[in-house]
Amino acid sequence: MTGTTEVPEANRRRYPRYPSYLGVRFLAGPEEGYGCTLNVAPGGLLLRTHRALGVGTVVEGKLQLESGQKVSFVGQVRWTGPVPGGESTAIKAGIQFMVMPEAEYYQMLTQQAAKAAAGGESAGAVPSPKRSLVT
Repeated sequence: MTGTTEVPEANRRRYPRYPSYLGVRFLAGPEEGYGCTLNVAPGGLLLRTHRALGVGTVVEGKLQLESGQKVSFVGQVRWTGPVPGGESTAIKAGIQFMVMPEAEYYQMLTQQAAKAAAGGESAGAVPSPKRSLVT
């Protein structure tokens, strides 16, 4: 895929990631897109979609939590890449939150951390990032 920027696995992560498959509906500019999360973190999420997204694109969306509740977010695409073994049009995009989601998002992360800890992984407490714009 032309114009993608792949980030090496050993990157500068500030927060732990938790595998999570949540439905996502979003706007990137004037166009609507759909997808699902591959993982979630306090500072952002990994999105799988068929909608082309450029690095730097601002994305406004809603996540559908397992409870059925929808949580709004605003983020910026930090990197994109192909989905390994996925369909040729599928991409993954790392989204960094610009405006932190509602408290329900962090409650869901705490549940994901507890699941990870129960599975033998070291999860620790879910850090709460500053609730301001990311620069």
